[in-house]
Amino acid sequence: MSKTFIKLSGFVNYFVLVVFLLFIPSITAIGADSRQLSLIRDFTDFYPLWFKSLDLASKYEKFDSNQILTLYNSEKNIIARGPANKKEEGYLFYGRWIRFYPGGGRLAVINYKNGYLEGNASGYYKNGSRAITAHYKAGYLHGKMTRYDSRGRLLDVIEYDNGQAVKHEIIIMLLPSFQRPVNIPPSAVYNDKDDIWIQFSEKSGFTKIWYRNGEPFCEIASFKDNTKIIYHGIAVYWDKKGNRILEGFFKQGKRHGTWQNYNESGAVINKIIYQNGEAADSEK
Repeated sequence: MSKTFIKLSGFVNYFVLVVFLLFIPSITAIGADSRQLSLIRDFTDFYPLWFKSLDLASKYEKFDSNQILTLYNSEKNIIARGPANKKEEGYLFYGRWIRFYPGGGRLAVINYKNGYLEGNASGYYKNGSRAITAHYKAGYLHGKMTRYDSRGRLLDVIEYDNGQAVKHEIIIMLLPSFQRPVNIPPSAVYNDKDDIWIQFSEKSGFTKIWYRNGEPFCEIASFKDNTKIIYHGIAVYWDKKGNRILEGFFKQGKRHGTWQNYNESGAVINKIIYQNGEAADSEK
């Protein structure tokens, strides 16, 4: 197994990367093995392509007396910085490395030990919010990887055992933008399990839910208790053709009072009376 070396001096290297450059191993992929590249593949499968290529040459490196190596792109923007030992075959990374966006700002923070990824690793969006956290052991993903959208919402959690994914829990499924119906607001999130879009608005005090195609499913008066949304107040439901089919009230998350079912013509077809979530009486 080769370790993470970078050899720059004496010639010009042009690296055209198949995957975008999130973590340092992809920048320095001279003999880098699959252990160091595993997170890159996982990350690119999920997020947009940030970088397509990178030019490195001897004039784009700086190695100071404190053994800190700084790498630049062809426009002389700093793209990475961290400690390294200079070897005949190049540089051997160790310690904490920071990867930067060409225009400034952190892209990733990672750690090396003896040339292999070791310990915590984090990736960031351009707005500074956290995109991903993971942990490495001897170059392999090991433990939990958590991924977030650009507003900080948890998307999913993947658990690894020495490079192998053993568990995957999806919290929020993001669909590509072209699959989002035009009437669905950006703040709505897609629930893959129920195949619906959900939005809670503290301003309006309503939770709105749509079918996947964008047709309204229901509106329910709600409030938030810490991170939990509690249904409390009027609730209206529609079928996929836009017809009202059900209407009633919630009290602290439970059906309460009279609930009415409607037919396609809008006529009431039956009523059910609830007491704190329990059906107490019904009539047609």
